Amino acid sequence: MLARDLIEKDLPAIDIDDKVSTALQYMEEENLNQLVLIHEAEVLGVIEKDILYNFDDRSKLSLVPIKFTNVEVKENQHLLLLAEHCINKDLEICPVVDYENNYLGSIKTVDIYKKVIAGQFSGNGGLMSLEISQKDYSLSDISRIIETEGLRIEKLYLSQENQNDYNFIIKLNKTEIDPAINSLKRFGYKVAQINERANNTYPDLERFEQLMKYLEI
Repeated sequence: MLARDLIEKDLPAIDIDDKVSTALQYMEEENLNQLVLIHEAEVLGVIEKDILYNFDDRSKLSLVPIKFTNVEVKENQHLLLLAEHCINKDLEICPVVDYENNYLGSIKTVDIYKKVIAGQFSGNGGLMSLEISQKDYSLSDISRIIETEGLRIEKLYLSQENQNDYNFIIKLNKTEIDPAINSLKRFGYKVAQINERANNTYPDLERFEQLMKYLEI
């Protein structure tokens, strides 16, 4: 999936000649804290709601400092690279341009993350969550314990919970994963199965924004 496939045509961008009040109105209507700032077909950057509150409603956006610049992506940007870009740039909304750098539209980053998670963790196989301190982290040990139960890790999502702990979302090759969970618990790991029919099927999006590494094994 490419960036152009995810563009939301109804998401507004705002021109540098528009007023602060217009930008705040758009943000309120779309429940956004950021907006893409353009002039004609050129992307100038992304502005934030908090900064707008420092200006009179009648002020033109040309007076507002642009916090995020060089944030646009080409229309053929792959989904995974798009997600990485948004995380690195701390974007809530991402502008997409064509091959001549003309603005095409925007994407909410939350929708990008949902697509990535759904694509990487869908299909057959059980999901488990595992929390571990950094000092005890060893992927080889985790993999060995799982493999002794006749299972193997297919995909792994790793995020940093805080300065001391990691959180894993692990997809295994079989749906019956209780033996692996029980073995990991015996070794002192804090682990639980993720019910794919429940509302919490996928990792919380706030965790995904803290993405450190995605591994194909």
